[in-house]
Amino acid sequence: MTKKIDSAQLDSYRISDIDQVKALSHPLRMRIIETLAASDPMTTKQVAEVLDEKPTRLYHHVDKLLQAGLIRLTHTKQNRGTTEKYYETIARQFLAGPDLFSDDSPADQKNALRPMIHTVFDNTTAELLRLVDEAGPEEKLEDIGLLSYVEMHLEQEQIETVQEKLKGILEYLESINDPDADRTDLRKYRLTVAHYPLDRFRKGSKP
Repeated sequence: MTKKIDSAQLDSYRISDIDQVKALSHPLRMRIIETLAASDPMTTKQVAEVLDEKPTRLYHHVDKLLQAGLIRLTHTKQNRGTTEKYYETIARQFLAGPDLFSDDSPADQKNALRPMIHTVFDNTTAELLRLVDEAGPEEKLEDIGLLSYVEMHLEQEQIETVQEKLKGILEYLESINDPDADRTDLRKYRLTVAHYPLDRFRKGSKP
């Protein structure tokens, strides 16, 4: 017997709650979110199989994501005397809310952001290094993906234009993204974006 729970998954969701930021500060929870966002509802055991992890290691992290409101229970199913719980993310894509980096953000929110930022860029670093290690002798990084590190000196109007163009790219990717995990013709790519002012650093502080 299957018990379904009404829910409507969003296309995108902006994170602004401190508990949600804390929930995403753990690398394994980020991987759980990515797995669920790219598939139909799954049980913790099914997620563990995809991530090549033991289910017992995931239960605590799934509970944390559930408590933070980033995933939800979609339905339960009876199977050999046990109740299987199926989860999905509340949205297919998660974005950082504009107030997360505000000067008025409380200290505990800023402290919670630090491990989340480390998680995002540590994952990106590990994946890029793996690409380099596994690349063939004739392959170049630019043939596989893009890596750029640019310091810009622009007028405020130009900065705003760049911001809008970057937002437009993200909106375009969101509109064409197809999370259907059963399609064999789809390739999985990652885009990590950071665009921030260097002249905001306090004098004498180390970036």
